[in-house]
Amino acid sequence: MTGRTEHAAVTIATAAGLGAPVIACNGAFVTDPRSGTRLTVSTFDPAAIPAIRGEADRTGLQFIAWTANEMRAEERTAFTELLEEVNDEPVVIGPIEDEPRGIVKVMLAGDDALLDDHGASITERHPFIRRSMGTFLEGSSPGASKVEALRFVLERLGISPEVTIGFGDGETDVEWMSAIGYPIAMGNARSGVVRIARERVGHHRDDAVAAYLEELLRGEESAAGGVE
Repeated sequence: MTGRTEHAAVTIATAAGLGAPVIACNGAFVTDPRSGTRLTVSTFDPAAIPAIRGEADRTGLQFIAWTANEMRAEERTAFTELLEEVNDEPVVIGPIEDEPRGIVKVMLAGDDALLDDHGASITERHPFIRRSMGTFLEGSSPGASKVEALRFVLERLGISPEVTIGFGDGETDVEWMSAIGYPIAMGNARSGVVRIARERVGHHRDDAVAAYLEELLRGEESAAGGVE
């Protein structure tokens, strides 16, 4: 489960040989990585976009819109370059319509100080928009969320939330992490995530999730090997 693009999430799952449904864009997509079939898709009401874009205009934040096929911004900045690095795909630079259709996720980007000044009030007016990385506020449509997408996938797989572990770092992760049995905070996690976590691991840039899971699997293999 990730806030990254559908393409990025499916690419990672495919490379890892995973077949379970992939949750992308903060729950806007649930996709079968083997067939590419979208099991659920949630888009914004086009009429809701001007108010969100107005927040960017009022505060000096950059508005970035995501559709199923692209990330789009009206100018290239350090924030669009960061998105390209994280998702390994380009941000399209060009005009964004006043009431664009097919938007699955919105972002408001700015430096830490600007988000510190305006983030809480924007979230108060638009509760589906939360701070993720230090420089981004983001949200999927009010009908989509990571927690609802997770419930859909777990039910489909026949897995109880109580026996589920998960890793998170941003405020967009707090709700779904609170709904599982063993939430784990990344070393770079925001305070809300740290408060609800059962355990904390290293920074995401150090592949801490992979290291944790590899150690967990080695432990299970050792335990199984000792059983006669």
